[in-house]
Amino acid sequence: MGETSGGFFFFQAEDGIRDAQESRGLGDVYKRQGPASSTSSATWQTGLPLFASEDGSTYGDAAGALLRVAQCHQEHIASFSQGSNFWNPFGSYYPGLPFYGHSLMDAHQPWSSHYLVRSPIWAAAHQCQHTEIGWWFVSNGTLELADSCGSMITVVSPNRTDFTTVIVKDDLAGPQWAAPPRCAPEQAEFVLQGHLAQIRQVALWVSTVNSTDGSPLRMFHRQPDIEVTNGKFTVVIPVNSILTVTSLVHTGSKGSHPAPAPSAPFPVPWVEDFDSYPHNGSSIARYLSDMSGGFEVTGCDSRTGGVLRQMVPQIPIGWFALTADTVPYTILGAADWADLAVTADVHLSTTSQSLGWIAARMGGNPECDGPSPICSHPWGLYAVLDNQAGLGSTWQLRVHLRASSLMDPSASLLNLSFPLHPTAHHW
Repeated sequence: MGETSGGFFFFQAEDGIRDAQESRGLGDVYKRQGPASSTSSATWQTGLPLFASEDGSTYGDAAGALLRVAQCHQEHIASFSQGSNFWNPFGSYYPGLPFYGHSLMDAHQPWSSHYLVRSPIWAAAHQCQHTEIGWWFVSNGTLELADSCGSMITVVSPNRTDFTTVIVKDDLAGPQWAAPPRCAPEQAEFVLQGHLAQIRQVALWVSTVNSTDGSPLRMFHRQPDIEVTNGKFTVVIPVNSILTVTSLVHTGSKGSHPAPAPSAPFPVPWVEDFDSYPHNGSSIARYLSDMSGGFEVTGCDSRTGGVLRQMVPQIPIGWFALTADTVPYTILGAADWADLAVTADVHLSTTSQSLGWIAARMGGNPECDGPSPICSHPWGLYAVLDNQAGLGSTWQLRVHLRASSLMDPSASLLNLSFPLHPTAHHW
């Protein structure tokens, strides 16, 4: 699958390139979904620069900051990738969902305005604050450190008068922070040649991580500038650290932010009648997070006021393979909720097959916990209202586990049958 938009030529998978010649003239950049750690010959034949169109997915702690830089370096060393889009800069989805915390910042409590600034944001600062569009990668300044303990990437300005080198040295092999140390600090000597030999001073920015428990010791901290003598200087590279060495001594800033509002649990009891939203179009409901399908607040056909309605009429083309068991659902609340009571008015169409349900104690799913983060529905207890083409309705208490299906009535623990009327609302 390919598309051309804004000068980009994108393929989900490299085997989608049937004829490299056909791709010429379609865009300016070849963007590959996910990390570009290896590259096929078909990619090179496009003649386009390679970008990783969806990087990230490293947890947002200090170790994740190290891995973020290491990932970008490996992409360039292995496949000469020239850029990446980070996924995702800001996360606002609930804790307990796949990839929670894999962001530069988190803001998942709109009721409290609490937010988190995570360590990988400083990894991004190491990589982005001391370069400009149009700078060039330098081959002899790009290499892996000894014993596979890290790597470095160097870029230079177009006029070859300024440079920036980003170094990452990590000891994360084996179970994190449990394996015996295998890497040691080292001292690197830099030799500047050509126009760079005129540089007299370089700035040093450092982030370091505690080798015992992975906690951040200091993040994006500027050290005293280093004097360059006869085009040479040395830098000590600690273990589990990120370093930026740059001739741009007047750029870079860590900045600051006010203390976030205190964290607060989801406000219960919570009541929502959807009547306070505009009903002349569609609105997004507070605190609800759509996992599949699309839920919007609209006017109601059978009564005054608003309702929450699922608006997507059919299963879309998914990132991963979606099945007939994929049903729309939206969530709210907290993963640590235990006993709770829920009441709701539910209206199903009598002219087509419809399904409505409310679930509690929702947990993991083998499809979510594995390499495919898209799943049909998580484990849990479901109160299901299942209308089979208008022939009647049965409330069923169903359990969804690894071997059961929400769409399978045999998974039901309790059936309560009653007729379904055209304008009825049921709980």
